[in-house]
Amino acid sequence: MCYKETMDAVNRLVIGFRPPAVWHQALDQAKSELRRRANTDEVRFIPPSEWVVAVLNLGEVRLDEQARLAGLARPLLAQVPNPLTISGDQWIPAPNPTMPRSVAVGLGTDVAVLAAVAKELQALMPPRDAQSEFLGGFEFARLRSPQEKARSELGRAVRMSPAPVLPGFPLSGLELLRASAGVNGPEWQTVDHFPFSG
Repeated sequence: MCYKETMDAVNRLVIGFRPPAVWHQALDQAKSELRRRANTDEVRFIPPSEWVVAVLNLGEVRLDEQARLAGLARPLLAQVPNPLTISGDQWIPAPNPTMPRSVAVGLGTDVAVLAAVAKELQALMPPRDAQSEFLGGFEFARLRSPQEKARSELGRAVRMSPAPVLPGFPLSGLELLRASAGVNGPEWQTVDHFPFSG
């Protein structure tokens, strides 16, 4: 566990997991294809250090609350079947496929179990920030500006580019992750781990 900061420090936290390294090659190929077809410098591809599947976005949380929230999550997550199989094979353009502002990689196989877990977690500890529904994936690219032309080009690129086929991997737990500034830019730091044992 990593609870080392002043008690009044505020951190952006999520309960989720980072996509496994075994997916990185397929994601790199998908990025190259999407970049080529988008044909614009307006697309910012999210670096691997920022990839996170947020099952629950807790928002800004004071350090003295982190251990309490972890204590609430632990017994619930211990009931989740171990392991879940998580794969991926689709794009999730948002807010719509024709004129997206961002693109996520959509997950499959046991992702419905994660969606149910997200609802239970949200009922147990409502997030401080506005919370959208569980995305069922992780953000992969977003536009630097909301220009109509760039949105149209990104939408066309998504329709023409096959989504990466990400093989199933065994997910044996979730993590409490904190956004932090690393040597190479933003990254996610593990604060706590919640193993599945159902």
